[in-house]
Amino acid sequence: MTKIKLFYKHKPAYNNLETDDLEISSIWQFNKMTSIHNILDTCGLDYEWTDKEEEGIVFLDFGSRNIKDLEPFIEKYGNIYKKCVVFSSQEPLFVQDKDYDILEKYPNVIISDNMIPIYDNTHERHCSIHYFASRHVNNELNEITIYPWQNFEKKDRRYRFNNLKSRWTPDKFLMQYLLEQNNLIKNNLVTYRPPANLTEDNIRKVKEMLRKGEDLSFLDYLKECKESQIENDKLEIVGIDGRRTPVVRYHPPEVYNECYFSLISENVNSADFVWLSDKTLYPILNGHPFIVFGNHGLHIELEAIGFRLFENIFNYDFDTEYLPLVRAEDIINQCKEFNRKEYVSMHKEILEISLHNRKNFANTNSRLWQVVRKQVERLIEKYNDL
Repeated sequence: MTKIKLFYKHKPAYNNLETDDLEISSIWQFNKMTSIHNILDTCGLDYEWTDKEEEGIVFLDFGSRNIKDLEPFIEKYGNIYKKCVVFSSQEPLFVQDKDYDILEKYPNVIISDNMIPIYDNTHERHCSIHYFASRHVNNELNEITIYPWQNFEKKDRRYRFNNLKSRWTPDKFLMQYLLEQNNLIKNNLVTYRPPANLTEDNIRKVKEMLRKGEDLSFLDYLKECKESQIENDKLEIVGIDGRRTPVVRYHPPEVYNECYFSLISENVNSADFVWLSDKTLYPILNGHPFIVFGNHGLHIELEAIGFRLFENIFNYDFDTEYLPLVRAEDIINQCKEFNRKEYVSMHKEILEISLHNRKNFANTNSRLWQVVRKQVERLIEKYNDL
């Protein structure tokens, strides 16, 4: 592949958005900066900067915005540039495949985010890339604390599992509610943050996810469940003079050393796409056994990009279940039936999987990085073909 040329409007490594539009870029990028060159660095793809639009690829770095909210800007920049890539390396832009309609309106625009299509109905100009994987091994983007060794022979851990939920979404309440209903909060490392404002829309979404019909028996718990966090579990986003600094993510050691496994509450945000964020990838980076409540097909995607599942501990067949409640209930049942003695007896197999997953992250020739490089190369090819 020939050297990639990245267009810059202001100066290299800065966002190509117009000055008046910089405030709509996500806090993850601190307005002025872009992240695309960091992604290429991590993938080992060579590039150079150019201020000539006809020579370089025009990347427009957006953040936490629904694709419909971005449409005025897509229209604007689609008219400014002959062609361009609207992307976010941090947040989802598409959440349902019917949003592909926007690409039909703007044939000179490519949209790229972390959302991986579950089905074979992806749009040719939606370029899905596992950006989060690249962010997590690049300290210019994400600064994280890793605990290199887990002692899987340790028999006297304080908790069966951890389940960390740093912000409120309906799916995180669903998990909290089921944990409470099954007496799995006490004696496990569980965090929860209630909604800042309990709206009718929040209640409706929870009711739909719980498939309660007109039954509002969950409502008292939704109203009364208090915040519960653990000390020194932090996510820091610190901007200096409008310039980006890394997102700092830190879990205290007991999250891994005192828990047999991680019950991960990923964002359940789509029926059409798989979404892998730091919630899923951080425990894997630490080599911790895991089971994830996320979009259906999530574990299948993890295997597709080279990670191994802990099938000696868990049955992941629920992954193909369409309904979130069915997946969540299956996970809860497995958490209830978890056997500590069997876990310890399998410590050699668990360590082998743990080390494999770490290697898949760290080795630049692993399946993960082969996939990510191909995803980026596909985006470049699509841009050149426009």
